[in-house]
Formats: sequence, C-alpha cells, structure tokens
Amino acid sequence: MWEETVLPEGGTYHGHGGIDQWFAVAGGAFSEVAFTVETIAPAGGGLLVTHELRSRGTSSGLATQQRIHHAVRLRDGRVAYVGAFADEGRARSKLAPDR
Repeated sequence: MWEETVLPEGGTYHGHGGIDQWFAVAGGAFSEVAFTVETIAPAGGGLLVTHELRSRGTSSGLATQQRIHHAVRLRDGRVAYVGAFADEGRARSKLAPDR
C-alpha cells in the first residue's frame, strides 16, 4: 500500500496496479524530478527514509524543493506499506510497533 500525503495526487494506492496508477498521475505533473536520500534509519516497526525532493512543474515550470519522510514497513521480507509525509513525526507514527 502507498499512502501519499505530500503531493496533490494524494490518496491511498493498493498493489502493483495502484503504484502504477500513482506513477502515471504524479509523473505527468513534473517535467523534472530528483531525489537525494539524506538518511535511512530503523524506526519502530520499519524504516524511516528522509530525502530531499527537487522538482519542476510541467505546466507551471515552477521549481520546488522539499524534504519528504517515507515510512516503510516490511512483512515477510517484502514492502507492505510506504507512506509519504512532509512531517517526520507523522511518518514515525506510522511505524509504531503495534501497526
């Protein structure tokens, strides 16, 4: 499951088809996208991945830069959940061991 809360294409996407749908929608919004990973750290019941996102809007041409925190939970060695958040605390809350 992918939970998008940062980009306007927000929502919850399920399975491979959902991820494909998210990339199709989000990919059309940007003419340029670059991620720089800052940290990958164990947190609660998963991983907290913090990175910088630099992008340029396809229609507006506007350049943006923001820090994004991904909460990643694994199950049986596979990714079971990814959530994208602007707020680190919110991302950490998704990694609580009881989730």
